[in-house]
Amino acid sequence: MRSTIPCLLLFLMLGYGVESLRVRYSRLPYTTKYTKNENETDEVVVNTRSECMLLAYRKNKIAFFTTKTESGLKCTVMGNIVSFTEEKHDENNALYMLDIGPSDRKYRCDDPSQMNVMTLMEGTCEAEQEMCDQLKSLHDFCKEKANNPTCTVKCPEGQKTVNGARDCCAFITDKNGTEKCCPADTHPRKSIDGLEMCCPKDGPCCPEGYKFDVERAGGNICCPHGTQINAGEVLKDPFMMSLSCCPPSMTPRSLTCCPKDFEYMASFKKCIGFIPVDLPGPQTLGEMKKLCEDLHALPVKIDNKEQNDALVEKAELYPHGAYIGLAIMDEEQKAEKRTFRWIADDSQPTYTYWLPPYPDLTHPDKALVQCVESRVRYSKWPYRLRSEKSDSKNIVKSKWECMIHAYKEKRIAYYTMMDLRGMYCNLLEDISFTDEISPKNYQAYILDTRPKEDGCQCNDTSKMDVRKFFEGPCEAGEEICNEVKRMNTYCITKANNPSCTPVECPEGQKALDGSECCYAHKHPNGTEVCCPENTRPKKIDGEDEMCCPEEGPCCREGYTFQQEQDGRDICCPNGTEFKGLHLSKPVCCPSTMVRIADSSTCHPANFQYMESFRKYIGMVKIGILWNVFGKTRVELMKLCEDENALPVKIDNKEQNDALKALNIDKTHGAAIGLAIPEGEQWGKDSFRWMADGSKPTWSNWLEGQPDNAGPTEILVKLTVDNMQWEDVAREIPTIICMAEPYEGTEKENGEYMFAKSFLLGSRRFQNGEF
Repeated sequence: MRSTIPCLLLFLMLGYGVESLRVRYSRLPYTTKYTKNENETDEVVVNTRSECMLLAYRKNKIAFFTTKTESGLKCTVMGNIVSFTEEKHDENNALYMLDIGPSDRKYRCDDPSQMNVMTLMEGTCEAEQEMCDQLKSLHDFCKEKANNPTCTVKCPEGQKTVNGARDCCAFITDKNGTEKCCPADTHPRKSIDGLEMCCPKDGPCCPEGYKFDVERAGGNICCPHGTQINAGEVLKDPFMMSLSCCPPSMTPRSLTCCPKDFEYMASFKKCIGFIPVDLPGPQTLGEMKKLCEDLHALPVKIDNKEQNDALVEKAELYPHGAYIGLAIMDEEQKAEKRTFRWIADDSQPTYTYWLPPYPDLTHPDKALVQCVESRVRYSKWPYRLRSEKSDSKNIVKSKWECMIHAYKEKRIAYYTMMDLRGMYCNLLEDISFTDEISPKNYQAYILDTRPKEDGCQCNDTSKMDVRKFFEGPCEAGEEICNEVKRMNTYCITKANNPSCTPVECPEGQKALDGSECCYAHKHPNGTEVCCPENTRPKKIDGEDEMCCPEEGPCCREGYTFQQEQDGRDICCPNGTEFKGLHLSKPVCCPSTMVRIADSSTCHPANFQYMESFRKYIGMVKIGILWNVFGKTRVELMKLCEDENALPVKIDNKEQNDALKALNIDKTHGAAIGLAIPEGEQWGKDSFRWMADGSKPTWSNWLEGQPDNAGPTEILVKLTVDNMQWEDVAREIPTIICMAEPYEGTEKENGEYMFAKSFLLGSRRFQNGEF
């Protein structure tokens, strides 16, 4: 015969006298999904399930979960329950939920077939309103979306609930392993490389940043924006074994893209082309480089025999030979082996294959220039550029050398300047544009992503449009390309004109970074910053400027508007409220405090000033469970801290007698701030004042006290008879607290002085710690 598991965990009577609050948590046989508050600690180790239940009720949670571990019983409290599952618990785990159903209802918790979770939520809820609202929300969901005894959502095949959601959806798993719901009218599909995407039910589907190009062999071919599949290549390769997405000006070659009439060479891992030239051929180094630059290319660099042999094989078609990218960079140097350098990167050759007695600089009757593909181009710009940051590379040999510096250091632009000493190179970052024509000794260059056939009419400013520089496919590396994307967005949306110069700002606005117009205010550090949209600069109380809504009140961050007085917005720090003015300054104190007349300070409500303490003294109710469960030292401390106070410390008979004014006889005594710290053994000499951790220098114990009559009596109660002291474990309805006046006005440094700190003796207590 099977044993049964009790469904009812605990039946509590919470309250005083005749009126009481009936609270019950019942056990469920399966688990639940819930939303956890990341700012709240929801897991603790407890001694009993009753203790866990009490914790759940105090935190206004409708459910809790216990797990037996080696370190004790782990308690997890739950509030925002999403739904239930059909997963059963073993003997070490148990789930309990607030039960407002009929008290005479019977069922077996170990038999799910006899369990109906809906019955737990149908009845009169006598718990806190927050808990009742949670229970009603869950009940409405179970009835509407999961109308079955276990309140479990049944998803159609291929769907599930994702990331704590209640509704089912078709889903994908992204490259980071995160599950995501697909939008309506889409379904999961995998791309050729295995990437999961949410695609329309009909028609092509491409990843973000790609566009549909062709359909072949039952598959969709997608290309990055700005590229395409060559139609002739599709006809030659119908099964897409070696197709490439290339810019319109380029041709696919061995799964890469090459300029027209170039071919891919594996030894170089680049595209190589032989470019015919007219006699007598290039007369200067600049002329030779331009022949390659016009094709987005660089003169070839040869690093080994394999590469050289590959060129020789092709060069046999050209009986007069071909130029390579090795040259004397400085025309004043002699033609010697040691003076030759590779044009592509200005390096000395590590491999050569000179024909004796060469080298020399003679030209053949007919010549060809052989180039290596380059996908990065900087084009001339006829106007001056502004920049947030400029790095000078001092004197360089050519604009080509300056361009290499710009590319290596991931800059979108650079400029050169000439004087009597030579050419200076300056690399630019975070550029903006002007309409100022460049002087003769200044030349700017900008990364240009246009296809080569668009041309560069750099001498005709009426035909220049810098917006086109940033519209093509960028292959210069992520950092530069991100800047290209930013400039493209800015030039189109913020300065939509051919020279990308900022528009004139309306009155009262300015363009702080050379881009967007905005209302600006001065930050306390002295810098100007833009105000958010629909706000304008405004001085608060004649002090620092702030960005304020165009209409309505305005307060600093961390402050809340209270009222308008004499045309002035009164704001208080969050958690406080306006109590009046003192010397024209707002007095702001917690809502539970009252202001001391004709001053800038407040004190807790129902506290009274006692001269013997030179503080405000008052009693705070411990709570409705004080006579059942008692309170810990930490809990008593918090009761006073919630009133911006500390448990009272009594140093002499005058102070002890003064506490009679609190009428503790009406509350059957009260706790004082003397207790044994957590973790210490009970002993008559173990009691310490909670306010500062000190031992008592004066005491007023009843005869025979303290006696630890049990259970362990670590707290101290001020008795009605003769105001003497007695050690107790519980049965204390109130605690006596003491508070300094709370300063409610700002100090000179703009901060408020909070009554969380006290100076007692020579030690400082702050925020509950020493």
